[in-house]
Amino acid sequence: MLENLKLIQNLPWEMAVLGGFCILNLVFIFFYRNKLQAMQRSQLDANKHLLELAEDIKALYESGATLGGKVKGLEYGAKIMKQEQEQLSLKEPSQQMYRNAVQQINNGESINQISESSGLSRGEVELLKLFQKIDTETKNSSIESTVS
Repeated sequence: MLENLKLIQNLPWEMAVLGGFCILNLVFIFFYRNKLQAMQRSQLDANKHLLELAEDIKALYESGATLGGKVKGLEYGAKIMKQEQEQLSLKEPSQQMYRNAVQQINNGESINQISESSGLSRGEVELLKLFQKIDTETKNSSIESTVS
């Protein structure tokens, strides 16, 4: 140990300063290397998280496309059913006569005019008019109770 002290004492001061800087450099290198490794681990974790998010978005997109297709199919089915229902109702002439009579009642035409134009008896037209009046009163009373 004494020998080492003698060697250090015999070294010029420039060499001692240079040695101190080297030691200081090594400390900084280790410190920043550890920081760099921590940042790299953090970046890897962030990249992994981004990949997971990308997979989730892809799954959502695919399920949305599937759901959209199903909704489109249901809308098409509803449209077909509506068309078939309209065709069935047009095939029944008696139904069309009653629909026309109800339309004329709603337009305020007289019972005699409706009976003559629709081919229904006066009693049938009066009955339809009574049903329309009851239906209108029921709707109005339910609206009033909702508002109150």
